[in-house]
Amino acid sequence: MENSNSTRTAIPKTETSMSEKKKKPDSLRAETPQPKRSTGIKDVIDIIWAALIFVLMIVVRFLHSAFEILSDIFVKVYRILIFCYRKPNHAKELFKSTLNIIKVSYDAEIWTWTDMWEIFKSHLVTPMTKQPPARPAPQSAKQK
Repeated sequence: MENSNSTRTAIPKTETSMSEKKKKPDSLRAETPQPKRSTGIKDVIDIIWAALIFVLMIVVRFLHSAFEILSDIFVKVYRILIFCYRKPNHAKELFKSTLNIIKVSYDAEIWTWTDMWEIFKSHLVTPMTKQPPARPAPQSAKQK
């Protein structure tokens, strides 16, 4: 007789051994989903599309870097030209003194070409490419 107050539940009708548990019936093997190996035209198009997007991203990143470098160069050249236009005597002295420093150091074999390039940039290019100070606004009303 069955006791309704029993705490035991779900007793298997037949006990299975470990070797039987390891072996799966053929019906269960067929039910497990296998990874889809489709080489259809849609998959090929998806792969090509992903590759094209990847290449496009690389090209856009390269163009962005190139435009940043070019804009930086154009701004520096513009500032050098403005400096030479506004202060021609200062520009001439800077140019002469920088070339003299480079010539003397080259003749004495003090610096390498890299050091001379750094001196050229720090003594000539950097002072000329500094942003010019803002001009004060013209006063339209007379002060009493």
